[in-house]
Amino acid sequence: MLPPMHTRTLITNTTIFDGTRFIPERSLLFDDDAIIAIGTDLEAQFDCVVIDGRGHTLIPGLIDTHIHTPSLLEFAERVLRDAVVFGVTTVIDLGAEPSVIATMKAKADASHDLASLLSAGVLATAPGGHPLELGGELPTLQRPGEAVDFVAARIAEGSDFLKVVLEDGSTYGIDLPHLDYAVVEALTMAAHDAGLLVVAHAAGQEFARWAIRAGVDILAHAVVDEPPSADVVSTLSKSGTAVMSTLTVFEASEQHQLWMDPRVASRLAPSFLDRLGEHVSPAHRPKTQIDYGLQAIRAYHRAGVSILAGTDAPNPGTAPGASLHRELQLLVHAGLSVTEALSAATSRPADIFGLHDRGRIEEGLRPDLMLVEGDVAQDISRTLNIRHVWKQGMEVEEGRWSHHSNPS
Repeated sequence: MLPPMHTRTLITNTTIFDGTRFIPERSLLFDDDAIIAIGTDLEAQFDCVVIDGRGHTLIPGLIDTHIHTPSLLEFAERVLRDAVVFGVTTVIDLGAEPSVIATMKAKADASHDLASLLSAGVLATAPGGHPLELGGELPTLQRPGEAVDFVAARIAEGSDFLKVVLEDGSTYGIDLPHLDYAVVEALTMAAHDAGLLVVAHAAGQEFARWAIRAGVDILAHAVVDEPPSADVVSTLSKSGTAVMSTLTVFEASEQHQLWMDPRVASRLAPSFLDRLGEHVSPAHRPKTQIDYGLQAIRAYHRAGVSILAGTDAPNPGTAPGASLHRELQLLVHAGLSVTEALSAATSRPADIFGLHDRGRIEEGLRPDLMLVEGDVAQDISRTLNIRHVWKQGMEVEEGRWSHHSNPS
């Protein structure tokens, strides 16, 4: 039996962002298995699809480090489908039902039209704690001695990492029970002993101090209850703890026009387009949060803290895929260079989450790619000028997006 044929694609004369830098006037050859070659003199082979990349930028498939997968399979699939349409080829879920995650991981592994998925699965919270005020049921814990069994249960369910919730509701004007520090420390130790990263939802600066002291690897949000504290910035820098930015979820919908951008509106599912344009009550999400968030990311970045681009989609005011492009714009607004912002959505999360086959454009790596029109190095908003998306070397189905015209 002959081996299966691999479709080869050659992109010529483009600017490549390889995950850490822009490289002009390069060509790239890949198939549905790997990136085969990168160079200046690559020649088309008889079985190649050839794309002229002049005036375009080729970027690794983006990684959204903070999303949530809906409980209904229909909507869960739509999240992953809309993500990949916008060049977000991998998403990292920070809390969802294990059965839904298992189903969607299997579907995503079998389809190039769905973003690949990692997940925390069931998150660690106190009885009655966040997010139980929103409804539903979760296993909870109260004592440090429960931590080892709790982590083992998450691993058995297929969790890729552990998420710990530190939230008392004060930011939203409610009062919620929360985990004690000793439990957070025990959970972190148990997860690390089991080889898992630990991500902490820390609602305010005091909880951020707890999380850093306990040794968590990543904070799930920029701290937004007050301006960034010098001691938190300093300890973040010294500890090596990374931060997921999630600025888009703190930005009130009236402060940006992403939902009106034809590059978004033409290819986003109507239900998510409506959600993107939702107004969020200042009583629930104070307008100061985006200002504090931008200040925090600016301070963290200056101190050398690793910033990971994440959106918290599909919360109100956000949408899968589309919002990560807005997140990149906000990171640049917060003081990151275009190169640093793109690294926060490609090579940096790939490194931290151990995704060594993606996040960069290098020979031998998985061909998750996005080709956009224009010089992205000069204007980060050009990432929305999407012309082609490939996941694992297979082009995302054209009928989902390429029949729409895009402004440059």
